[in-house]
Order: sequence, then structure tokens, then C-alpha cells
Amino acid sequence: MAIDVQRLRTECVYGTAAPLQSILDDLAQIAGLLQSTIKQRGKLIRLGLVLLATAIMVIIAAAIMSQGLVIGLGVVMLIGSICLLIYGGTYGRRLLKHRSRHELLKQRITVIRQDARAQERFSVRLTLESTPQVLSEEKWPVRKNGKQQFLKETWLTIEGPLLDGTALSEDITELSRKRTFTNQNGKRKTKIRSCYLVTSRFSYPPDLYGDASWAHGALREDVRVPPSATVRAVRVNERAITLKALVRLENEVVQTAGMLSMGAYRMLNLARRVSAGQRGTAK
Repeated sequence: MAIDVQRLRTECVYGTAAPLQSILDDLAQIAGLLQSTIKQRGKLIRLGLVLLATAIMVIIAAAIMSQGLVIGLGVVMLIGSICLLIYGGTYGRRLLKHRSRHELLKQRITVIRQDARAQERFSVRLTLESTPQVLSEEKWPVRKNGKQQFLKETWLTIEGPLLDGTALSEDITELSRKRTFTNQNGKRKTKIRSCYLVTSRFSYPPDLYGDASWAHGALREDVRVPPSATVRAVRVNERAITLKALVRLENEVVQTAGMLSMGAYRMLNLARRVSAGQRGTAK
């Protein structure tokens, strides 16, 4: 299904409920849109530079020949070139600034597709423009006019059923610390540091796995994650397994989500074997 390009440009949000292959097709269209936006931005900037160079040459030549009218034309061209450069520099900025999120979603959907039926519908929401929520704000006395904010933004959610009937719910939340201050030269500076909270919830079918609430404690090894990630929470009850990991590097978010899934299914597979054994004994 073709995406609404105009709406995507305006809202910078992609959301759908569709089979995973359809979502991948949409992401391919979005990739094409991002690429064409990059090319158009480059064309505008190059045209602005050519016009700028032409305007300067016209003004210089007209000044040498004392042609006031031509000088005026050169000034108009100069103003137009500056406007064109500004427009080219800002063209598509909202879509392009966080285009790595698009690639991250594509990678994650490609992995999930291996464990889901082709016809099953997944709900996806991806935000390409950063719209964080301010959690708190306070003074930062270390620097002159220092202030720091703590921000939160959930920019990706994925929900849908897996092959075994387990309902997957996954989201990525960016947690940021934004510091602003005045440096020794009197200039206003801003520094932002971000990390990513990956939350994966697996609502499993009890008739297949039984009660897995004991499984986490029974495993000898903790849930493994990439080097830049730390497991922050593992909650298991008779209905669901929820895992959270904090990731410092964006390029390890997909790997972290995959490893959280592996950790959850280690628990579920253990619970399934025990549950099957109990049912066999009962017979």
C-alpha cells in the first residue's frame, strides 16, 4: 500500500497496522523518499552556490564598467542566492535529521518477520522528528547561566503476535540530558547526551508454557546484552515476561532488542519443558 507522502512530510510520523511484508514495502518507499529529499536538497544548495558566484561576478563586472542598473541586478541575484542556500539547507531537515530511526525499524522488522506468520498484522508507529517530553528542569551551577533538562521520547513501538501465540510489545524510548550554558567567550552552548531504553514484553499463552514466573530464577545465566547495554529490569509473572535494557549506543539498539527476545525465550522454553513434563506425569 502506498504511503501518504504529503502527510509523512507534514507530520514526520509513520504508523500502520499491517502484515510485516507490507510494512517493509512501506519502509522501502520511505527510504526512496528520504533519498530523493537528500538529492533535492543537494540540487538546491548547488544551484544557490552557482547563483551566488554568478551574482558576485556580475556585481564586480558592473562596478568596473560603472553600470548601476546591472549592479542592482547583481544585488537581486545575490539576495536570491542567499535565500536559495537557506532554503536548501533547511529543506527536508525534519525528515532527515533522524533518518537512522527508519533503518533501525527496518532491521528490527526483518528479524521479527522470521518468527511471525506472513498474514498476521503488526501495529507500528515510528516518529522521524524529535518531539521529547521534558521530565524535569534545574539549574546547572557548574557553568555560567547553566541549566539542564531531562527529556524523554518514545519514538518507536511495535506490537503483534508471534508464531507460538505470544503477543510481542516493544518500544524504544530515548532518554536525554540537555545542558545549556554560556562559555568564556560569551556564546550560548548546548550539549545533549542520550541513551535508549529498550522495553520488550512477551504475553505468552499459559496453555503452552504453563506458569513461567519461576523460570528467571531457575536459569543460571543472566540475560545477555551488547557491551554498551545494561539490563535494568526483568519481570516475569504467570501471564507475561517484561525486560528492559538501557543502551548507550544507538547502533546497538536492534541487537539489544534481539538479545532480550532470546533471553525471554530461554525462560519460556524452560517453562515449556517443565510444563510438558508435569502434564505427562499427570497422565
